[in-house]
Amino acid sequence: MLELLEKECKNVVNTIQSSQLSQEIKDNIRSQLDVLYNQNELNERSFAVRSSASGEDSEDMSAAGQMTTYLGVKGLDEIYSAVTKCWSSQFEFIAVEYKRGYGQDINSLMAVVVQEMVDCDSAGVLFTCDPVSGDEREVIISGNYGIGESVVSAMSEPDTIRVSVDIKDNSFNNRTIEGIKSISIGSKGKSIKMNTSGSGTVEVDTNDKTKCCISNDEALRLANIALEIQKFFGSVRDIEWGIKDNQIVILQSRPVTNLDSGFTEFELIHELDVGLPSEKEYISKANVGEVIPGCASTLLLSYSFKQFMPLMILDLNKSEGLPLNMYCPYAPSEFLKMNDNSSDYNKAMTLSIFGHELDQEIIDDCKDIASPEPLSLRVRRNLHLSPYMAFPEFFVNRYEQNIHPHLFNDFAYLMSSCGQLVSADVPSALRQLVQALEYLRNNKNKSGKQFRDFITKHGHRGYKEFEPLVKTWKDNPIPLIQSLKTMLSGDASTYKTIAKVSVTEIVDSLKTPLSLNRKLLLKHVILPLARRAVAMREATKSAIIYGWGLSRDVLWSLANRMHSEGLLPEPELLFHMTIDEIDHFIDSRNPIIVAKAKQRRRLQQKMDSWKFDEIVSGYDFQPKHLMDRSDVKLSGDEVKGTPVSVGKVMARVCVAPNLEDAVNIQAGDILVTYSTDIGWSPYFPMISGIATEIGGLVSHGAVIAREYGLPCLVGAANACQIFKTGDVVLLDSQKGIMCRVDNNNHNNGSID
Repeated sequence: MLELLEKECKNVVNTIQSSQLSQEIKDNIRSQLDVLYNQNELNERSFAVRSSASGEDSEDMSAAGQMTTYLGVKGLDEIYSAVTKCWSSQFEFIAVEYKRGYGQDINSLMAVVVQEMVDCDSAGVLFTCDPVSGDEREVIISGNYGIGESVVSAMSEPDTIRVSVDIKDNSFNNRTIEGIKSISIGSKGKSIKMNTSGSGTVEVDTNDKTKCCISNDEALRLANIALEIQKFFGSVRDIEWGIKDNQIVILQSRPVTNLDSGFTEFELIHELDVGLPSEKEYISKANVGEVIPGCASTLLLSYSFKQFMPLMILDLNKSEGLPLNMYCPYAPSEFLKMNDNSSDYNKAMTLSIFGHELDQEIIDDCKDIASPEPLSLRVRRNLHLSPYMAFPEFFVNRYEQNIHPHLFNDFAYLMSSCGQLVSADVPSALRQLVQALEYLRNNKNKSGKQFRDFITKHGHRGYKEFEPLVKTWKDNPIPLIQSLKTMLSGDASTYKTIAKVSVTEIVDSLKTPLSLNRKLLLKHVILPLARRAVAMREATKSAIIYGWGLSRDVLWSLANRMHSEGLLPEPELLFHMTIDEIDHFIDSRNPIIVAKAKQRRRLQQKMDSWKFDEIVSGYDFQPKHLMDRSDVKLSGDEVKGTPVSVGKVMARVCVAPNLEDAVNIQAGDILVTYSTDIGWSPYFPMISGIATEIGGLVSHGAVIAREYGLPCLVGAANACQIFKTGDVVLLDSQKGIMCRVDNNNHNNGSID
């Protein structure tokens, strides 16, 4: 697929480059140049031809380095040719893939800028805020000798000057420069100058490396100009500048990319949280854990909250008169009111949900929250649940403090008599299917029919069956086949059906002490009622999943259509958006929504393995498997660098000094390299962090790392020599360090 796309991109680029500009465009270019230059000046001067495409440099997207810039262009014929080539670069494979990755139009509007080149003494970029933190109290200037290409391409470590800004209020109109805060001298190993003929550029060694490339006065002048540009546009800016013979030229001004569109893991983890009535609430997933194991998708959470919370409010309206237009944060707590655990009903409900008694400490805490509701109200509200609760409530003796030790075994034994359940039929049908597959050599038609019958009956089921992101068996039978292979690897003769036992035999074999009257009641009333309730529950669950499966089919149909129409780079990203975001994205194609969905997907893959205690308390609960990282032992070397994208991650290192070494990168690696350019972009979705030996705030690695939300250090001197592929390191870009850790004391992944 990608190979075909790359081939077609090359064909489009070649077709455009081989075309001639229309005479109308040529005349317009010529007329604009004639206003500024006479014929001799036009022939002698050098120009830069560069792109300015819609969405190329915005608050949300940065296509840095993807469109081609032509430097040292001379004469009209070269300008015409460069304009055509610049237009064609919008369809280069890298540029097309970037747009596809954010669901943007491929053939977007694109201007081409023709600028007179200045053979600068010094040049670079500046930000009117800290591009990492967004702090507007500083103007940050990065520069090097020569033209600014050496700075933006991370060819050399630039000088960095921080200038303090006095912010009197939130308006951009009332800010002044206070003075230079700090100057950091970069190595400036190489710089780029125009060649002697002015028709191109050359790399030269930097002679005066120990001095700053601009004076203090020039830095202050640049900062003041930057504030004026910021005031004009009304937003923080990323500005390219140059200085020639003490004269400042502004080459480009664009918004600071991804300043407000980046999301921390903390924000993404808690973005769909709901308010809790108090600081000490008890929360459990026991009632849904089997159908929604692991981490639920964003779409499931947003959809279920929109669908099920109104139903709970409606139930409260019917039972307690709660107004339908009133927000009630206590609605979820109505599921089980533990402040009255002395009642048989609550004890039975507890057993039904958890399968065991709750800790007495939890019960005592809940008793103090509120007084039990009136018995009549509880009975009226829960009357429709009577068949479900009759069986466990029968076993709860209100006169005994402790439940009999054999109760749970007896309970399970009794429930095993509930036959012909939908869920229970699945493994039974699988066993028959295994036997049919073993018989495949002699009777293919039989096994095929059984498989089709199985899919017809149970195809709407599967792993995470309430999760729309996960496809069911009918849509993706591969997990089913894998299960069959596992079953086939065992001894088919062991697949036996449980023998049926009569109700009398079951009741007589119970070990829990029961009077004769209770045994008769159990045999003739309670057990038949419970059997019916369990069967109803399973059938209802299957029906709900079947109905939810119809919604899943619609969502996947929408996802595939959005993918085919170029709105989504991958269909599954739809399931990492909220319902409202999907609606907004279809109307606006806002790239932030796609970027956020990608971050959520990466985070969900990590959170899917998180395990929590059965019951958690309060709002600040943590996965139980996450260890305290404060006592991680450092086993060796450490490097320091400049943090350009904040985060903290522990993972395997892949040292790749050159792009050729990138083939060794594994998913989740921390990439350690000398520097990166656009050629490294395909590897960023794979890695969990990056450290480069050289680079600045606007180098490729820094820009793309911020876009992907990856922890990133630049200026990590000698990192390629200190670490080796396979090391486990802790990359803490907040502290600006990366250090090797004990291989036996780590757990890969981002660290809060």
